[in-house]
Amino acid sequence: MFDQLSTFGFLFQGPVLPIGTWSFLLTVACFFVSTPFYRLVSSHYRTLSREQQVDWNSRSASSLHAIVTTILPLWLMFTDPELRADPVNYAPVVAHQMMAITVGYLAGDFLVVFSHQKQFGVAISRQTMLHHFIGVVGFSIMILFRVFSWFAIFRLSSEASTVFINIRWMLATNPKWKSSWLYILNGSVMTIVFFAFRVGSLPYYYYVLVDAWPNMVATRETWQIITLLVFGSTIDTLNVYWFSKIWGGLMSMVRPRSKTQ
Repeated sequence: MFDQLSTFGFLFQGPVLPIGTWSFLLTVACFFVSTPFYRLVSSHYRTLSREQQVDWNSRSASSLHAIVTTILPLWLMFTDPELRADPVNYAPVVAHQMMAITVGYLAGDFLVVFSHQKQFGVAISRQTMLHHFIGVVGFSIMILFRVFSWFAIFRLSSEASTVFINIRWMLATNPKWKSSWLYILNGSVMTIVFFAFRVGSLPYYYYVLVDAWPNMVATRETWQIITLLVFGSTIDTLNVYWFSKIWGGLMSMVRPRSKTQ
């Protein structure tokens, strides 16, 4: 029924709309179900402030999304050689479905953040909503115009570090956990994974971009190419900046504290 669905002149390959819709609904449901669930199973959760509980719930949905959008893109990149052979125009159905999952998640979390700006803080809320809006627009363009699937899948795989980022935040809500070896171990793994997927992999990403440039210029609209470049460079700049912060935080944990007092 949903193998090919035409909407407003766009051809959706596979059940993209249902998947995106379900992802949106599950994201919102996960947020609201988290409160009674964690209150039942975690005594620590019950000691958190309302603001921390809201953030905890949001990070739970974020972690589930990150797991899915790390495993599936990596699997696709290693099992579908055509994706790398034509990173500009090859648009497999499964790639669109993966992007639909992310669009649904970003839209759902946007709604959660918008309705809980007081708990998240206005500044953080606006930054998060802007990030999600850009993500929804970017991935939607790739879905609607069936373009740049390899670059989109590559970006999705960078979610590998998100789980460790969320675990670090959760551990930091408990003073005992924050001073434990698990906190340091998770921080170390988080730094390695963040670098590998978001910074260290950039030379290969841009090598593929340069290699595909003639095909890109010949077959795609200028505005589409500009969109890819602007979104990509913005994300990369932020990732490099945040990695410098993560590295500084890791060094402050493992470096022996000088006795100044």
